[in-house]
Amino acid sequence: MSAQSEIRKDGDVLPGLIECLARLAADSSASIRNRLDAVALLLRFAIGPRSRSADSIDVAASRNARIALSDAGSFLDQTMTSNNNRARTRLHAASLASLAAKVTGSYQ
Repeated sequence: MSAQSEIRKDGDVLPGLIECLARLAADSSASIRNRLDAVALLLRFAIGPRSRSADSIDVAASRNARIALSDAGSFLDQTMTSNNNRARTRLHAASLASLAAKVTGSYQ
């Protein structure tokens, strides 16, 4: 298997993966924990690779993840201000919201 075919496989998988994570983050019937995990993974995609330079696949994945993160902002706001959630859950949502705001450029 050549490096080009490996890159092509990643390029085919990443858009679908990010789309699924975005749907999970926005799914009100999913558990809060699963939604927070999806947001955390979207943040990792939005930040991009750390150990190598980003290629065009990473750039597109980062852009799509930032869009999904901006859509998940209201969920994070509701989670961190809700009195129905445990303090640890609210704190986790607040830290994810802070990171998402930095990554998407929407400082609050």
